[in-house]
Amino acid sequence: MRREPGLGRRPSRAELTAELHLTEEEVSEGQLAAPGYAARSLDIPAGADDAALGQDGAATGRASG
Repeated sequence: MRREPGLGRRPSRAELTAELHLTEEEVSEGQLAAPGYAARSLDIPAGADDAALGQDGAATGRASG
């Protein structure tokens, strides 16, 4: 969605529905599902947990456990 200059905030659900031509239910479902789509690097060792990862998802070199 385009962000209006100077909006300074996240768009409201009503603003999203108007801009994207979706129902409020569709926008709500999308907002609930969005956190499930966090990409991780393919370079992360198998089984690495969040404690062994930096904020960007990159391995920090610390052993997990």
